Amino acid sequence: MRKILTTLFFFSGLMFVSVTAFGQYAVVDMKDFDPDEIYVRNFSVKQSTPVYVDAVGVMSKSHKWNRWDPMLAYGWILNTDTREIVWAMTPSNVNDVWSSNNVEFKGTVTLKPGNYEAYYSTYGQRIIKISSSKSYLNEFMKNLVKVFVDDADLWEDHADWKFRIMAKDEAKDNFGAYQLPDPKINVVNLTGARDSDYLEKGFTVEKEVKVRIYCIGEGQDGKMYDFGWINNDQTARPVWEMRYENTSHAGGAEKNRVYNGIITLPPGNYIATYMTDDSHSYNDWNMQPPYDPGYWGLSIRVINDGDLSYIHDYKKAKKQEVLSLIKIGDSQYRS
Repeated sequence: MRKILTTLFFFSGLMFVSVTAFGQYAVVDMKDFDPDEIYVRNFSVKQSTPVYVDAVGVMSKSHKWNRWDPMLAYGWILNTDTREIVWAMTPSNVNDVWSSNNVEFKGTVTLKPGNYEAYYSTYGQRIIKISSSKSYLNEFMKNLVKVFVDDADLWEDHADWKFRIMAKDEAKDNFGAYQLPDPKINVVNLTGARDSDYLEKGFTVEKEVKVRIYCIGEGQDGKMYDFGWINNDQTARPVWEMRYENTSHAGGAEKNRVYNGIITLPPGNYIATYMTDDSHSYNDWNMQPPYDPGYWGLSIRVINDGDLSYIHDYKKAKKQEVLSLIKIGDSQYRS
């Protein structure tokens, strides 16, 4: 098992570990987690199969420390083909672990044929990092936290955190591996956006086509801070833009927002753009990451594969400047 560092890694090798006592095989077996990391393993399912999920993590006990999602170390399963969540650890489906700070989920989930990604995140709140540190400063911070909230020892039982997906012995052949990258991002791929990014991609549409826009960003209190849009380059007018009101929760912190919808593009030249502010972005989250962290940004694909031949790269033309007033210092006047 690997963790996500500067790049989102997917590992196609499956670990079918025999568990003799239960006559099962481990399709996914994750453990030994570090704080502030995201771990992922991918697998495929050939036929609809029930699997047994055995997951242990931790969640906040205090509403003071956590504004939105109390889950701090937890797992989930994402359908690679649809980008939809098929299962996740949530406050409503976990139980306390006796004599421990941890919570657990034990239950059966049926997976339909398709490709999947199993994730485990320990980003949570920064309190996990504080509670795991042995430095003098963070020992002081841990004791200070104890005065205000009950989350100072969340790391204490981290050795028991795990995420296992088990299948019956006779269902072993229903599981396999698949290779990335995902070919369905076939028009625009402005994903993996980092802090203070401004990403652009031009494309030409020769005939009317339908495209799916999948955009994940940051927004709260009705405003967007990491978001995307598409402009018609001839009119300089937006044909689509990510707004708080047309997004939904993307998992993790409430400020993670997602747009997933279909629009029709008439013939023309277009510029797709995605921009971020100076915090909470791909692999540098300051709260819980979204359920699809590698897609932080904007991606566009055609609905019908045959329409891809009508879409080509487009390089934005440099426009002649009519007026330019730049590099103006304090107390200067120019005309």
